[in-house]
Amino acid sequence: ADVAQRVYLFLGMLFRDRPDGRILVVSHGGTMRMFRYLIERWTYDDVVERWSTEPIANCGVIAYRFDAGVGRLVLDEAVGSSRT
Repeated sequence: ADVAQRVYLFLGMLFRDRPDGRILVVSHGGTMRMFRYLIERWTYDDVVERWSTEPIANCGVIAYRFDAGVGRLVLDEAVGSSRT
């Protein structure tokens, strides 16, 4: 819960301070999962299930793009994970 809260605060800062920019975040796998949890609006059950079924590879890349149709970030690609 602590990591999710810190990621939530970090995302709030990014959206406030860099609303129109491209951003690169380099992080550990657990933190990257919390980014996915928050951005992709996973439920707690999603996190539990995906923790073991969708591992984040060493040096994996997760990319999002802004979708104006839904008004939020959406998963663009997850390179080096089980989703590709």
